[in-house]
Amino acid sequence: MRGYEPWPTTRSPRVVPLEAAQELARKADEARALAQRAVHENERLRRELARATEALEQTRGELQDALEALTAPVPVPEPAPQPEPEPLAEDARVRELLADLANVRRQRDAQIERVRIEERGEGLNQLADVIDDLERALASHPDPDSPWVQGTVAVLGRVRHAFERAGGVRFGRFGDPFDPNIHDAVGTAPGVPDTVAMVQRSGVRLEDGTLIRPASVLVGTTPPSHEETTR
Repeated sequence: MRGYEPWPTTRSPRVVPLEAAQELARKADEARALAQRAVHENERLRRELARATEALEQTRGELQDALEALTAPVPVPEPAPQPEPEPLAEDARVRELLADLANVRRQRDAQIERVRIEERGEGLNQLADVIDDLERALASHPDPDSPWVQGTVAVLGRVRHAFERAGGVRFGRFGDPFDPNIHDAVGTAPGVPDTVAMVQRSGVRLEDGTLIRPASVLVGTTPPSHEETTR
């Protein structure tokens, strides 16, 4: 005799309250909106990276031309032949001519050095601006593990390598003592007095200490007291 088998029953479907359904729909809409904004932000950052990469390539070519111009040999004009001086009577004239020639050579060497520093400085300033822009873009990106961040870090490393290979040194950090000789104060901000509270543009100098441009900074001021903040 077969055992007793109960008649199968069906479970009634779960009824979701209308308010809960509306809340779920609202959250789904918000999630889709956030995803759409993330896609737009990613596209904007990709365009910025493309522009930064294009500027880097242009700067690299200009810097290469400047380096080739700096390393090219400088022709030195041969001094004009001088007539044979008469013994004893022309000694003073000879000494005067030699002194004039030495002055001309010193002025020529100084002018060549100025032109060389100006050409190097222009290329280094452009590279430093690209580094500043890339660092700011990385600092503002919300996802440090995104492919865009990884690609930007790689580009930043190449730009830094080119900058250092050209003999450039960047300076200007938060908390540095303010020095009017190397810092250009463009404003003030809350912070430790007479220190760098914010760097708007990094400074550039050569490895031998020659200043190319000062760092544009905001100088710290005494933070407001508790009474002032509660007024």
